[in-house]
Amino acid sequence: MLAKFVTLPLNAESLERAKTQVADIHDKIEDDRAGGATLEQAAQKEKLPLVTYTVDRSGRDPDAKPIANLIHAPNIINAAFASDVGVDNDPIDADGGYVWYDVAAITPARDRTLDEVKDQVTQRWRNDEIASRLKTKAADLLDKAGWKPGTDGIREKDGKKLSYLFQTSINQPRQETQQIIKQACKRAGIDIRLKAVLASVYFSSDTGNDDTYPKFYTDLQMYTTGPNQPDPGFWMQLFLSSQVASKANKWQGRNITRWQNAEYDRIYVETVKELDPVKRAALFIQLNDLVIDNVVVIPVIFRKGVGAAVNGLHAPLSGWDNDTWDLPDWYKETRA
Repeated sequence: MLAKFVTLPLNAESLERAKTQVADIHDKIEDDRAGGATLEQAAQKEKLPLVTYTVDRSGRDPDAKPIANLIHAPNIINAAFASDVGVDNDPIDADGGYVWYDVAAITPARDRTLDEVKDQVTQRWRNDEIASRLKTKAADLLDKAGWKPGTDGIREKDGKKLSYLFQTSINQPRQETQQIIKQACKRAGIDIRLKAVLASVYFSSDTGNDDTYPKFYTDLQMYTTGPNQPDPGFWMQLFLSSQVASKANKWQGRNITRWQNAEYDRIYVETVKELDPVKRAALFIQLNDLVIDNVVVIPVIFRKGVGAAVNGLHAPLSGWDNDTWDLPDWYKETRA
């Protein structure tokens, strides 16, 4: 299906003013359409963006890739497939804004050719093969460790179920990630119990609350962390024995995992004294390998940071500090 969409979002930062603007533009668009204007003509007149998508019922483009940047995609796509070419459709309410849509053309359903689906089929086969091998490997490891499948499919040993409590903050992507991990573990016979904590509690410094992430009173937990500068010296303190978070230091220690390793501590001391950058980098690689090889943390994704500035703003950036490190020296060029 080829569909055209015009969006009128609600500006949350100026809610009251935006409500009035949204209502005014909504009325103008509807008046234009009632006067015979096409959706494209109405969008041009009111200076609103018009976007055209070729999409199937599952929300994918002709290359089988998910449609990106379409707000309320499921509702809009369902409405478009319930409509037809030449039909004037009522706008869809999108969190206080509106989306107008027209169906421009309909492509009859057909089976795709092998050339069209070859890459997707190959990738699907590869993913299935990897999943199958991982399941077999996990089963072999657990069998050797004495964990046998129970009647409910969950492995057990000495009368105990192989079950872990996994917590993170309440955040949709994190809950989705929890579900993915839970499903993967279930295939191996491991039970994962999920816990979601309000972010204001999870990341708080309330020493009286057991749901904060520094206390780590669960088997697994997830949150975002990483060095804020290229040099990893400060960040790698997260795994020092001297930095273990505990009741004695009011859970302020940076080593939240509470993993302790004498070799790690010794190598870290060497990084502090080593001045040769190549040798120092090699030491940090050793430290990183110790953390990963001992499964202290399991990296999930790498989340990049993005910085931007308006035209004409001169803001000196540094790879060794945050973006605003030299804020007093920022200046803006002006043109007469």
